[in-house]
Amino acid sequence: MKRHSIVSLAQVVLGATLVTLVVYSVLAWMAAERTAHLPKGHVNLRPPSDVYCLALVDGAIWAGGKEGLFVFARDASALPVPADLRQLHFVSALLAEADGGVWLAHEDGMTHWTRTATRHYSTLATAFVGRGLSVLRDRDGVLWAGSDRHLLRLQGDAFRPVAIPEAFGLTEAAVLYQDRAGLLWIGDASPRSPGLISYGPQGFRLYTQQDGLPHHSINTLMQTRTGTGLWVGTGFAGAGSAVYIDQNGWRRAGRPQGLAGDKVRSIFEDSMGRLWFGSEYEGLAVFGAARLAIIGVANGLAGPEVKAILEYPPHTFWLGSNGGLTRIENFDAQQGDPRYPGFGGSAK
Repeated sequence: MKRHSIVSLAQVVLGATLVTLVVYSVLAWMAAERTAHLPKGHVNLRPPSDVYCLALVDGAIWAGGKEGLFVFARDASALPVPADLRQLHFVSALLAEADGGVWLAHEDGMTHWTRTATRHYSTLATAFVGRGLSVLRDRDGVLWAGSDRHLLRLQGDAFRPVAIPEAFGLTEAAVLYQDRAGLLWIGDASPRSPGLISYGPQGFRLYTQQDGLPHHSINTLMQTRTGTGLWVGTGFAGAGSAVYIDQNGWRRAGRPQGLAGDKVRSIFEDSMGRLWFGSEYEGLAVFGAARLAIIGVANGLAGPEVKAILEYPPHTFWLGSNGGLTRIENFDAQQGDPRYPGFGGSAK
């Protein structure tokens, strides 16, 4: 090789190395700047870059999202993902069971994991229909799953569709929940959602805006530990709100009532009975007897869309968002905003 060719190659390699070092230094500086401006007790974890769901599994936090599964210890250090689960993508739901097993809904169906065995219920093997979007074990021991246009039930070695009236026009069974009365609730989160569906001894029933839904797209469902009613988080592209349904009617909670944003992406009750409402674009609001806090990107949140909330250990919160995973240690908000009374007393 000629001398000038060797010199040119060396210059190219040196130049590429310098560019790499500069880029690395800039990224490290940006990361340090972000960390330096985080409030005390806040840690942002990336990857994952987008978190759909969270579960507590044997003292570890499992986070599912478009990149697959990530596992963290309680101190936020990364743990290895089980080898059989590393190939999964778009993990939309996690269900940790009392026997130590975990169900994972993902783009290729459903997977059941234990420490000794892993079983995939794949669309390719006709053991599942469509993308896995949600999963629920009801109080009778039946395992339910949601996918595109289908509610499914595990029967033997496959998930079989359960016939929902075609007139309802279900697009995706993205949310599954069973209330204390035993009713199964199915939420469709798509912009073409027909509304909220219940399933019980009398069959299926569809609830729409004519019944009191603020928006037809259903993003989350939950009951508080002592409440008799059902919280429903609704909305799409910024429009919507939460609504509380009980024997007294339908009570709406949105931005005018103190929420961070009108589309409600997640609702969570913590160990102190406070309610957390995650929004699409503005972070989340925390309520006790009054609104206690708004937590957004400016307050250290990894991303503005809060899709999943988990508390472990007590007073430490894991917030899954479209910008990553945020851990807030020893969260404490004592002062309330009297302009926005809480929902605990009125809703329970």
